[in-house]
Amino acid sequence: MAYWCLYRGSSRIQIMKTEFRVKVRNILFADSWSFLLCMMGGVLLGASVILSPLFALLMPLVLAAIFWRVSLIKSTIAQGRIVTAIIDRKRFVKGEWLVYYTFNACGKDYQKRAAIVSFGLPIEVDEALPVVYDPKKPERAFMPKLYGARKV
Repeated sequence: MAYWCLYRGSSRIQIMKTEFRVKVRNILFADSWSFLLCMMGGVLLGASVILSPLFALLMPLVLAAIFWRVSLIKSTIAQGRIVTAIIDRKRFVKGEWLVYYTFNACGKDYQKRAAIVSFGLPIEVDEALPVVYDPKKPERAFMPKLYGARKV
């Protein structure tokens, strides 16, 4: 892991660069919200061609939402802090896996849920896996293995 130090006036901010990198396509096809937004974009594009150009006006909003979600996941995985999480449970519901996990950040326990679009899930209950969280908002956390992230 590499550490970067940024200086802003007299205050020193430390940012950690993690050892994980994730591709945008992996996020789009693994993250449930990103996947649904892509599907909605395709439907709006088809509807704008067939029915009305008014549907095309919604496309920038959908594209902005996709970009925001992918950027959020990618930047958190690339620049967050790594801790170990325990998989509490997982279940398959309506075409997506719901993964519940618990991790400790800054002395506080956080329970999170991830919704992943996948046919098979390469994790088991009670397994310990790395989680990357945003130090400013520890409730914003992502499990790199679920998004196909690779170690650098």
